[in-house]
Amino acid sequence: MEIPSNGHHNLDLDFDFRRICVKLIFASALYTSLGLYLYLPYLDRLTDRMVLLASIVAALGCFVISTRWIGSFAAELLTGAVYGFCPFVLGFTAYHSLAMLPAAVMPWLFCPAVFYQARKRGTRGQNGIGIALCLLPFAAMIGFFMFLSSQRLFPVPVAFGFDAAGIAGLIAPLSLKPHTFIAGLYHVPAAMSLCGLMIYIRSRRYKIMMIVAPALVLAMGQPIFETPPVVWGLIVMLFASVLAGLGTQSLALAGKNDSKWILICILIICAVAALTLMLSRQLGFIYAQTARIHSLAVVLLGIVFLLAESGIRFRSLRWSLLIAAVAADLIGGARFIIDTLL
Repeated sequence: MEIPSNGHHNLDLDFDFRRICVKLIFASALYTSLGLYLYLPYLDRLTDRMVLLASIVAALGCFVISTRWIGSFAAELLTGAVYGFCPFVLGFTAYHSLAMLPAAVMPWLFCPAVFYQARKRGTRGQNGIGIALCLLPFAAMIGFFMFLSSQRLFPVPVAFGFDAAGIAGLIAPLSLKPHTFIAGLYHVPAAMSLCGLMIYIRSRRYKIMMIVAPALVLAMGQPIFETPPVVWGLIVMLFASVLAGLGTQSLALAGKNDSKWILICILIICAVAALTLMLSRQLGFIYAQTARIHSLAVVLLGIVFLLAESGIRFRSLRWSLLIAAVAADLIGGARFIIDTLL
């Protein structure tokens, strides 16, 4: 998809940290309000209050990271919410209160590397510092779980990682059950993430995959240094959430040259909707509901496709439709999962 060449939507955005701080205050209020709405029935217990705080901190961290690649404030806000309240992150709420800590701090651990890479000039020494900063989250997680293990404390079962049931959550995120993990986002954010992936591929900037790919391998492997494999999945979900924000922004700005990429996304989501509809005959209501929401995502992308193909901008209409669809799916899905887990 086409990425506008103006400074507000370039993949190499410059940073105004004062402006980010102002936006961070607004984002904090939004995520706190969202968290209170989702967790309100369960706030009579201390553990649930800690879970609420962790979700807010996680969303804020992803929001800050997203400013590196996304130029729209609305898309940045959605990105943070998509990560902080996604099915995978919420899966940690079924365990010890410390289980949510890795999800909360993971985006913040990547901030030094993200913003350093944005400003460095590319000398050998600076490249070395950049690599070290990229390894910081891995080292921090290993150190954290090794310390807990030495205290005989295991907030998440050590053997937990991505399995077949978890990967099936890519198409049916509402199938999450207590003490399981779903390796995916909600339906509409997942569609946005797919569009963002198209943009990422077209940009031909694959360095970030040097972090995401090893994290995915570790998430599907055996525990190392007492660290549960599922923890590395947080890195994958962080990447997918940023792609969701990037995809939302690009759909709002898409032009006629982007029609074929939108069409590819529509066809993929149509296939997913058909698959979940067939599975609903055996697996019941959750998959039937999933098929409906995927179908609504197809309709949403179809509207954007028609507008882009006809050369009609209507950016305000596009933003309204995209934000409403992502927000409704996220809030409804998160409430359903939290009610199931807590």
